[in-house]
Amino acid sequence: MLLETERTIALKNNNGGYDVNGISVFNAARSKSKSGQSINLKVRCPLCGGVHTYKYSLHEFCSKTLIIGGCEFTGLPLFYLGDRARVQEKISRISKIEKKICAYT
Repeated sequence: MLLETERTIALKNNNGGYDVNGISVFNAARSKSKSGQSINLKVRCPLCGGVHTYKYSLHEFCSKTLIIGGCEFTGLPLFYLGDRARVQEKISRISKIEKKICAYT
């Protein structure tokens, strides 16, 4: 079984959009846990102003097609992590929905 070590992450920015970047399992913060290697992500949240920490197993980080991390206080999506195509598809859908909402207000 091959694990994809290059992932794409779309982080919510201060303008309400998302910044899309590549992230490698080798550059992500890693730590030891009882079950083996884990990835720790610390993300500054533009929604609440705090810093949120997310912990994923190495297997989960590399094999999931899409991981959604949210703000602990607002419950809104803060980042999308996974395959480039899936992340781009999710950001595109959100953008279309937001445009429709703005058109009706």
